[in-house]
Amino acid sequence: MRLIRFTGMWSLALMGVAWGGQPNVYPSVEDVEIKELYAESMAARGQMGLQTRMACRDLVEELVLCFMAETETAWRYVTLQDLATWKIDIAGLEKRALETSKAGVAAKGFQVMSVEDTEKTYWMRTEGDLAGSGLFLYPDKLEEITTAPPVVAVPAWGVVLTWIPGDETFDRIMAVGALRIFNESDHPVSTKVLKWNGERWTVWGEAVRP
Repeated sequence: MRLIRFTGMWSLALMGVAWGGQPNVYPSVEDVEIKELYAESMAARGQMGLQTRMACRDLVEELVLCFMAETETAWRYVTLQDLATWKIDIAGLEKRALETSKAGVAAKGFQVMSVEDTEKTYWMRTEGDLAGSGLFLYPDKLEEITTAPPVVAVPAWGVVLTWIPGDETFDRIMAVGALRIFNESDHPVSTKVLKWNGERWTVWGEAVRP
């Protein structure tokens, strides 16, 4: 099982920050294992029942789309207890995330990065604010950023990489970079590289050591 250390702002988020009304909610792409790790962490803090269960839906293979709420002091995962309190279901939660994520998927949030000794570029967001994850609710926005159908990697929480595939050498460079971010992160997400096929997210490839 992967190790995710719930430290720093995560410890604040996971302790159950009190709500002053219903906060803004954003999507968060996660490995499915996060649900078990979260439940264990909450149980160790004395939480029970729906408070220990994250509100997520399947995305593709072992990846799930969960949701986080923005508070004044931290991010926290939305739980099934929150859904019961707010009297909404996952579909309603996703609708709320659609509304709050819309502004964050603009191209201005992504840095255009160049690769040394090549003419290739890629787009990266590392703000750690989940705005980049809004692309998974607005996949059509991707081509507004890249100008051609891209692939997307989420190697760590708050990090989104996207590039136009097709050049084998460049694809390998990007895969190695994504894998490095994944391995060095306290909150790794996935080594999978995804692509939108017009109807759903699919696995295009995986970042592995050459």
